[in-house]
Amino acid sequence: MSSDNEMLAVGAVLRDCKDPVIVDLGSYQGEDANWMASYVRDRQSEIIMVEADKENFATVANVAGHIGATAIWGAISDHTGMCDFWACYTSDGRGSGSIRKPTGHLREKPWYDFRLLGEKIPCYDLDTIFAKAGLDHIDVLWVDIQGAERDMIKGGQAALKRTRYLFIESEERELYDGQALRPELLAMLPGWTVTHVFDFNLFLRNDRF
Repeated sequence: MSSDNEMLAVGAVLRDCKDPVIVDLGSYQGEDANWMASYVRDRQSEIIMVEADKENFATVANVAGHIGATAIWGAISDHTGMCDFWACYTSDGRGSGSIRKPTGHLREKPWYDFRLLGEKIPCYDLDTIFAKAGLDHIDVLWVDIQGAERDMIKGGQAALKRTRYLFIESEERELYDGQALRPELLAMLPGWTVTHVFDFNLFLRNDRF
């Protein structure tokens, strides 16, 4: 769940949006999209929620119906098609599944039970989601995709140019194979200014929008 400071920072941006567009990548159980929606209910808005874990997606779809959002089952990658997915089975939820193989996660939290699914799941690049939804901009792009940040950036160059603010998980040690750590992640986002640092999350403004 997001911290109070994270909600305040993002909420301040959403309050000033005329026709707010929110894209929530890695929706888990929809809790972040739900509170973001509370900031824009007085205006015409568009909210897109994407979740890869099929069990979580059932809850996401229910939340989407409640807040008037579009729910998409699938993972975020650097291409649109099918991909492998490591689901995470724990007593406190299934929020750490990833398209990237867990590495450091297994050492830091050995009780997390990651299992490579026997079947591939749908995956989408951000540019495809942006185009198919007919968006001309994104006000807040919320990214919680467990080590696949590099893939999102690679497959979302057009959408990112039309994104005002980006909230993204940013680790300083590897939890998943091939994960872009914070210095590399920032190097992949030229023209963006970090406005807030929240432990392992960053909030950035697109200075070229």
